[in-house]
Amino acid sequence: MEGTTLVIFVPTSWPKCINDPLAEFERTSIEVPCQGECMTTLVSAIWTHGNAVVAEHPKHLLALDYRGWGPEFKLKRGTTSWFHITIPTPLILENQRPQLVRVFLCFNTPERDGHISKVHVYDGADRLQAFENLFLTGDRRASLMNGYNAFTLPDPRLLYRGLGISFLYQATRCSRKPCPPSYLSISAAGGDFIVEPHL
Repeated sequence: MEGTTLVIFVPTSWPKCINDPLAEFERTSIEVPCQGECMTTLVSAIWTHGNAVVAEHPKHLLALDYRGWGPEFKLKRGTTSWFHITIPTPLILENQRPQLVRVFLCFNTPERDGHISKVHVYDGADRLQAFENLFLTGDRRASLMNGYNAFTLPDPRLLYRGLGISFLYQATRCSRKPCPPSYLSISAAGGDFIVEPHL
């Protein structure tokens, strides 16, 4: 119906950032404005491995090791660095353009080493959403939690080019000598997409 709101159910732990074939499916509701006469809302979740991430400021890196579980960055203390990761983007689903409703970033960094303070979402060169004033730390590679490694957009957004996630990492300063580098690892990133078939 015109102007109605659909409530869909999106898995909060599928797929697991760390592969777990026995993982249970938790579900959460998201209200999606429906334009025109809508039958239902289809959901597609698309992910990419953490080894796709790139560093904007390689001069801040003391070491970079690629592992099966994702890259391990060792950063200079007191530095601020942007990282970028691209997500395979379905531009057509069910003969329609999909809408992005949520993005995911699975990471691991000890609180003593640093934190992620910003997560920006791009469609090609256009920034769709900025999540800022964050303090994201710890091992967030397993269960997905909104506001920690899952970020819901205020409104579904059409994509026209390609989905990119950029995030700002702030390495904590260290006064003791010698001081180990800040550690950051990215295991995976992804997005939830919807399309709304019309009658």
